[in-house]
Amino acid sequence: MVNQFLVLALRYGGLAISCWPHPILTRRGPPTVVASPSLSIENDTAYLTVGQWQAGDYLGVSNYGITWYYCSERSIEGPSCKQLGDTTFKPGYPAPGRVGYKLYDNLKGTYLAVMIQAFNDHGSSSAWTELQEYASSSSAVSTPKESSAKFTANQKTLATFSGSATGLTSLQRGQVKAAVDANPNAEKFICTGIRYYSQPMSVNIMVRKRAKAACEYARELNPSLSTWYQNKPTQARSYAGKVLLTMKSPY
Repeated sequence: MVNQFLVLALRYGGLAISCWPHPILTRRGPPTVVASPSLSIENDTAYLTVGQWQAGDYLGVSNYGITWYYCSERSIEGPSCKQLGDTTFKPGYPAPGRVGYKLYDNLKGTYLAVMIQAFNDHGSSSAWTELQEYASSSSAVSTPKESSAKFTANQKTLATFSGSATGLTSLQRGQVKAAVDANPNAEKFICTGIRYYSQPMSVNIMVRKRAKAACEYARELNPSLSTWYQNKPTQARSYAGKVLLTMKSPY
């Protein structure tokens, strides 16, 4: 067993050699942070440096999951913070462990932060960066590509996905088409993948892929649509794993 002290005694010419395990082998569990992740902003791009993580049993870190947030106040607590996006990557890619995120102009005047999760076979642990201001004279906060025009919104929830599927079924494609046809004047088509708030990052990524598939199909049906896909948590289990379509038409 790796968490037992193993001794191998070899005798050759009267010489005894004892081989002891590295101390890291005595610890099982998810990765732990050794050096905290950091966030910096250069021109119109935010850069995350993942920091240093340690894990036992030679497992190391199998992959990272990162979620980007922007906040209207200098605090990650409360309703002022909204999710921008998320992604996963494996250690060593990008090579320096540095990940960039393109920023929109209308995020200027807000504060950015990143939550990173490190995974291995024993589980995961997370750490936050400190907030960094995306400097601007403006303090307005809005979703990327959002304008000041007034819109009326209609919503539709797609049929339930099967298991971990992220592609659209024929039924779901028909529902997307019906939503596009029913809103001929829509300019914005927003697809939101919904996960239960306590579910892990892997589910976050899965529902975002579902939302992306829905928006890509809507754009295929109507190339003039401005589409945007995202994911959000819910405390209503009946919505978990589903995709919500929001069609915005000017009035």
